[in-house]
Amino acid sequence: MIDRTTYTCLGFFMMVILSMVSMLIASGATFLIGGSLSFWQAPLAFCITIFWGIYKHQWEVLKWFVVVVVVALLLGFVAYDYSYDSLTYHKPCIELLASGWNPVYDGTAPKILWIRHYARGQEMLAAVLIGAGIPFEASKAVNLMFFCGVTALLYASLRITFTALTAKRAWIVTAALMCNPAVLSQLFTFYNDQYLYSEAISLCALATIIWNKRRERISGLIPFWLMAGGVTVLAVNTKFTHFFFASIIWLVIILLYLWKSDRKLAGHAFVTAFVSVLAGLLLVGFNPYITNWITTGDPLYPLLSGKVDIMTNNTPDMLKGLDRVTAFLKAQLSTPDTEWGVVLLKISPRWLVWPSYDARILGFGILFIPIILVSLLLLWQSEAPKWAWIASAMSLIPILFFAQSWWARYVPMPWAIGGLAILASYLHKTGKAKGLRIVLIAMIIITATIAFSANFISRLIL
Repeated sequence: MIDRTTYTCLGFFMMVILSMVSMLIASGATFLIGGSLSFWQAPLAFCITIFWGIYKHQWEVLKWFVVVVVVALLLGFVAYDYSYDSLTYHKPCIELLASGWNPVYDGTAPKILWIRHYARGQEMLAAVLIGAGIPFEASKAVNLMFFCGVTALLYASLRITFTALTAKRAWIVTAALMCNPAVLSQLFTFYNDQYLYSEAISLCALATIIWNKRRERISGLIPFWLMAGGVTVLAVNTKFTHFFFASIIWLVIILLYLWKSDRKLAGHAFVTAFVSVLAGLLLVGFNPYITNWITTGDPLYPLLSGKVDIMTNNTPDMLKGLDRVTAFLKAQLSTPDTEWGVVLLKISPRWLVWPSYDARILGFGILFIPIILVSLLLLWQSEAPKWAWIASAMSLIPILFFAQSWWARYVPMPWAIGGLAILASYLHKTGKAKGLRIVLIAMIIITATIAFSANFISRLIL
């Protein structure tokens, strides 16, 4: 039986993803019929969301949804985004969309390559809010809305999956997993890398909930499949790499269901993934994916073609020529001005309040490697089960996918090891591992506080 808080958290995520995907679909459909963004898309999406809450009599969920939306708008409004990529192409893209640009039928209009050819889901969401009269900076509210929604979903997943886990401990594990500095440092910017980690967490959480509720009627699982499909539509249209990771996660989910000998569930997962990817490509992301394919022969132009090199100048000299694993480790154990500075204890005070929204070195903060080491020791001391070790190992696998594995905003998954270790310690031999767990939680709190404060306070419009 699901308790009231867990039920509310599930409903809250449903409302968040419903509102965001409704805005994306309304925008995509508008572009396909030759229109442009205007006042009606956002009110329509929020009316659909509110109507769903009323229809389901989820009054508590409605209350929290309204509160989070209002707070998110206020925090976004008072935090000015001065970050480089935002000023270079995220904000210009939003301005173009909000002022009437139709990327499907006028795809060559912007001079900036990234605006013409990159996925722009977050920019579309922001532009829709601006079209409804929301101030420009306040449109960053979608970041905080999704972050809060995924946090609620993760808590619900933990409570449903691990019935022995108390509410307090479930919130601690949720906070440890969600307080990723690579995510927190971008919440108040128009950077879209933050969505990668949250999308991955939400797909995994939904797959876990579906597995635990698999014996219920098919109709009872439909809302969870719809939420997973909505997250996929968002991932497809947020960034090309997010599309890639969402596809990999779906493949793993399907294979795990098959491994557990549940072909029916695997079939439903395949259909959900296929339909949501198709909707993401054709309905919301016709531009850039289809128009890129038609005009250049490369749906991911300019990435697959290799005609544009965006990484050589972005790679720190100390990381050039290194293999991916070494580059990742060196980036976490150096400081921006000293190779292996953390190991050599040559640390300037200014690196103690790191990372930034775009940090190439120390992207997870100066305590990240100690967090990983303590997490591994905690897993061992608490005699963690195989699933905890496998999940921790899988969070490291993305390091092998990209040459730029050192860049935390591109590969944020390794942060999950700390939360997984805390979860395992609560479930297995809690008393024996208590000291290590306290140390780990303290380091996570310190890192998260620094990442959030440094990247929010410095943006306040005073």
